Amino acid sequence: MSYGREMTVESLRLKKPDAHYLERALENPTAPPESVLYVGDNESDIVAAERASLESAFVRRSHRHDAHLEITPTDEVEGLYGLNRLIHR
Repeated sequence: MSYGREMTVESLRLKKPDAHYLERALENPTAPPESVLYVGDNESDIVAAERASLESAFVRRSHRHDAHLEITPTDEVEGLYGLNRLIHR
């Protein structure tokens, strides 16, 4: 199942860091909040995860390597391969 913002002007209020789509996805009983890790490479991803009471992982990809975050993610990894250790813990 996937959720995403419709490409309309009205839907702009629902874009990240609004947690609307994260909360909507959590309504799916196959994804209990305690088993969800929200992954992103923007501060708005981490803010959205916090607003939805989810754990978060900030991915320091090459284009975001020097990004300064005003919010602290649950975890931080170097590149997408770094997610491997979080998924298998």
